[in-house]
Amino acid sequence: MLTNAKINARIRVTLAQALAATGKSALVPDLLKLLANPVVAEEVRMSVAEAIGILGENKASVEKLCDLWQYYALRDPLHLSVLVETIYQALWAVSRRAGVIIVRVGTEYKVLDKQHSQ
Repeated sequence: MLTNAKINARIRVTLAQALAATGKSALVPDLLKLLANPVVAEEVRMSVAEAIGILGENKASVEKLCDLWQYYALRDPLHLSVLVETIYQALWAVSRRAGVIIVRVGTEYKVLDKQHSQ
């Protein structure tokens, strides 16, 4: 339903918020796929990113969020997109919950376990 453009975007935003309220982290892989889909309205993807920020809890989610953040940030060099900021906030929340850090190595970002980085 979140990808269905025939459904009003506001309803889809509310649906993404409801998914976040379930507390089910098993939804995160599907939400990450929605976030990666540029056909989905930006306001819906923002709500999906917020849901991921609430539900995400593992390193794999952080890695995918980091990839998506880089992808969207490269397409927004003036940093005008609220979507990029929303993904960044989700990335911060999930990385803390997952116990990982993100480091820049050259032009790439790597996700490392906190224990191994010290």
